[in-house]
Amino acid sequence: MMDQYLTGTTTTNNGYSSNTGTPNRLNSYFGRANYSILNRYLLTATLRADGSSRFAPSHRWGYFPAAALGWRMSEESFLKGVSWLNNLKLRFSYGSVGNDGISANLWKTNWSSDGMTGYSVNEVRQVSYSPASTIANPDLKWETTITRNLGVDFAFLQSRIYGSLDVYKNNTKDLLMLTSISAISGFLLLMTISEVPVTGGLNWLLAEHPSWA
Repeated sequence: MMDQYLTGTTTTNNGYSSNTGTPNRLNSYFGRANYSILNRYLLTATLRADGSSRFAPSHRWGYFPAAALGWRMSEESFLKGVSWLNNLKLRFSYGSVGNDGISANLWKTNWSSDGMTGYSVNEVRQVSYSPASTIANPDLKWETTITRNLGVDFAFLQSRIYGSLDVYKNNTKDLLMLTSISAISGFLLLMTISEVPVTGGLNWLLAEHPSWA
């Protein structure tokens, strides 16, 4: 049996409200391996695995590898006789890193209480619930930024002058972006996945050792 109270309104708050959410949990594993041949040829490999409760179970884990190669050219025999050269190292690296900087409530529909309604079923007042303003997106996954770097380190004149030169290129995939949507859908926002244009640049450093200044 359904009865109606307070016929002038459909919902009354009466100080009562509640909501539910998803806990934020992060589980990470990291491994690294280093290898060197004759102190000239260097290799570093890493792998990181991250699991986040901010994504649906099918997209919870992200895997982010990285590797770096180095060549100490100044240790080669054809440069050993160059007295003014103290260090010359060529290096290249490639790696990825993840980002889960979003709310844990975006991959599933969440409801909040608006208070008691003006209706009862079998003499029990009913509670009114409404969905969150952001529509759920179960396809959300780790945002990943990939970086490539080519660089050289150098030192001259008994290391009096030293520096480095780096060229890099970055791109981000699966960018987590909050987007406005039409209110006709019943929601206001949607977290989407998009791409970021490739970026790159040049970094350099040139310095003189303080003891020689």
